[in-house]
Amino acid sequence: MDATVPLDIDITFQSATASSGDVEWDVLATLVPTAGGTLGSLTEASASVVKTVTAANTVFMANVDLSVDGLFPGALLVIKVTRDAQAGNTEDTYADGVNLMFVECRGTKWKV
Repeated sequence: MDATVPLDIDITFQSATASSGDVEWDVLATLVPTAGGTLGSLTEASASVVKTVTAANTVFMANVDLSVDGLFPGALLVIKVTRDAQAGNTEDTYADGVNLMFVECRGTKWKV
């Protein structure tokens, strides 16, 4: 994969109720080398995206670009997607739950 081009990540989710507000998604990518590694020494990249929810039982898509330095053939890339709905987070104002449907990640292949 060409690590000079960010990963394009789509997060598809469904709203639970008719209330409106913003949903914040956090994306964390960790690069695990083939030789292994220890906690705290692995390459990590993170990004957040906020999507406004306006209707019940509606499918929404949030998109985020994420740059991961040091990606090379044979490396394992782990991607974690979480919703930051903790009390006090002013970015996530949607009071109800959402259903995470799927996450799609696209990268750019090295040109030979």
